[in-house]
Order: sequence, then C-alpha cells, then structure tokens
Amino acid sequence: MQTKETQRHKELYKAQIAGNLRLLRHLNGLSQEQTAAQLNISRSCYASLERGTRIPDFLTIQAIADVFDVSLDYLLTFDITEHVLSLL
Repeated sequence: MQTKETQRHKELYKAQIAGNLRLLRHLNGLSQEQTAAQLNISRSCYASLERGTRIPDFLTIQAIADVFDVSLDYLLTFDITEHVLSLL
C-alpha cells in the first residue's frame, strides 16, 4: 500500500518528466508524431508520457535521452524549464 507521501512523489515525478519531455520536444522543433517515430512508439503513447498519465519504462527513458542528446540525470532530475529560463 502506498502512503500519501509516496503517491505525491510519484505524481510530482510524472509531472516533471512530462514537462521536460514537452519542452525538449519543442526546443528540438519536433511534433509528437516525429518524436514518437524516433522512439518507435505510437503517438498516443508518447502523448500520454507528455500528459504525465504514464511513466516511461527504463528503455524508453534511455531512448528519450538519446533522441534529445541529454543525460538521464538531466532528463529525470532537473526542471529543464527553469534551467532554460536561467540561460536567457
């Protein structure tokens, strides 16, 4: 059984990954369809990752990091939006 705090952390994690995916895709000028094709997943599957309704498995996370040329650490633990804004 998950505690409320564990569930809250899981939701925050999903939201951060979703936001990072969306921002990286936009920064690279890709559509969801193009990104999904590069990841060999359906557009609807990719869209659910961006909405935060699904957590990617490890192989998908690694593929995402490769497509966007970022480290797993950067993808999973940084708020990329804040990082990009700090560079402006």
